Amino acid sequence: MGRSLGWAMLGAMLCASCARGASDELLRDGGALGMAVVDASRDIEQDAGTIEHDAAIPDAGERADAPVERDASMSAVDAGSDAGPPMCALGFADCNGRTSDGCEIDVLLDPAHCGACAHACPATLDAPRCERGTCVRTIELALEDATVDESTPDRALGGETTLLVDAWPARYEALLRPTSLDAIPTGAEVLEARLELTCFDEGDDVRVHALGATWSEASTRWSSRPARREPALASITPRVGRVRIDVTSAVRDWISRGTAEGLALVPSGQNGSDYRSREHGVAGERPRLVVVHR
Repeated sequence: MGRSLGWAMLGAMLCASCARGASDELLRDGGALGMAVVDASRDIEQDAGTIEHDAAIPDAGERADAPVERDASMSAVDAGSDAGPPMCALGFADCNGRTSDGCEIDVLLDPAHCGACAHACPATLDAPRCERGTCVRTIELALEDATVDESTPDRALGGETTLLVDAWPARYEALLRPTSLDAIPTGAEVLEARLELTCFDEGDDVRVHALGATWSEASTRWSSRPARREPALASITPRVGRVRIDVTSAVRDWISRGTAEGLALVPSGQNGSDYRSREHGVAGERPRLVVVHR
């Protein structure tokens, strides 16, 4: 009985010790497990922060879709690449189909590609010109001309080879007008108009006036000459050679009204000047009315 009780008590003590050891091991294992959970949570937070940082600030050197700033006048693709046709800035075009030189043509100024690739401006009196993407044309309007002589007021001098502008000993005035305005297209913008004359005897300054009525080379004389408009359009100092006079305002006015009354060359001093008329034998010395329009 005593021996049995002793063995029982010894067993109980051993069980209690086992229970305490298991409890201590469980606590130790639970603590380790808790630390592992905390460490894993920290790792997840660090990874999430890295992902958020990468999403906010991409590395342009590693990401293929990172934007690249470019010159507005150049292609939107790298020169020499096969990414597609270039995207050109306003006023430029890729006319040769090569990305290596980008948008090589200024279609606002290039007469061979005016406004668009391969749209060439035609050659007219002057070299082809392109302004703001529109072809500029230079044309010549046919003229008639005449001298009127105060000393012989009823004499028509339209067939003479010389135009006289003088004030002494007699007064002479020269008249010129285009026979038609039809060569200027409807709606055209006149950029410049100039009267070209060949002077072979220079003199005092000459005033250029617009006329107030139409007239005919064959019949006009001093007594029937049209009145001139004031003020003068221009004043020139004649010198031997080709003389050019700006008459842009007069031509624009004629077009707006649909009638070309013409111009008068009026002396301002007693030393007169002489010019070739349209009847002169050398075509290159005859008067010309040149109009530049678009």
